Amino acid sequence: MFSLRNAGANVMRTLAAIAFGIVTLGLPTAASAAPITLTFQEGVDGYAGTADTFIQKNADGQGARDEIWIDTDATNQSEPAQGLVQFANIIGSSVGLIPVGAPILSATLTVTTDGENQYAVSGGSADGYRVDVAWDEAATWANSFDGDGLTIGTDTLATQEFTASSLGVLGAAHQFDVTASVQAWVDGAANHGWAIMPDSNDGWIFDSSETSVVGDRPLLSVTFVPEPSSWLLGLLAVVGVMCHFCRR
Repeated sequence: MFSLRNAGANVMRTLAAIAFGIVTLGLPTAASAAPITLTFQEGVDGYAGTADTFIQKNADGQGARDEIWIDTDATNQSEPAQGLVQFANIIGSSVGLIPVGAPILSATLTVTTDGENQYAVSGGSADGYRVDVAWDEAATWANSFDGDGLTIGTDTLATQEFTASSLGVLGAAHQFDVTASVQAWVDGAANHGWAIMPDSNDGWIFDSSETSVVGDRPLLSVTFVPEPSSWLLGLLAVVGVMCHFCRR
């Protein structure tokens, strides 16, 4: 016997089955969506968020915000130098930014040994640490970090994130894994960039964001998993409602 109620239930079951099929096909696509890679480099595609400088002991309060290179040296004639690099404004909901909470598959920092300064190369090494306190390009040895330079474990995390080595070639690019830092930032930690701390008396100099050669400026490349699309999440909600009524 024909029943409007039964007919309505059948229609709901049919629609639910169709929606379930769409979701079933769509879920793998969302779960395994193609990773997205974003790059951030001063002056490229409108990006202007790089801050970099170096602080040097006994430098008479002079900053290095406009220098075309970053100097790192453990002694440098009793005037040690420490480098700082930060990529600000890289996280958010706008196109071209890393979404808050996104799973980071990889993040790479690339810096280039200065190609013109004969003293840029080094037979030593330097360590990169995530910075824990705020700073800006006006920083000097005297006016920042309690006036005594960067202290590992106080101004930075206690453990280095990367080590720069094989620094003996002018103009060579060096890539460092900074995935842990970027994941921490998208998960809510404050982004204060990295400190480049020399390990030896043989200093290393790399190009800053002020160098005229755009391709030699510090570069951050980040690959992450995008969030499921809004239409799929909406369809999941519709299926849930349909299945609820189908049981009634």
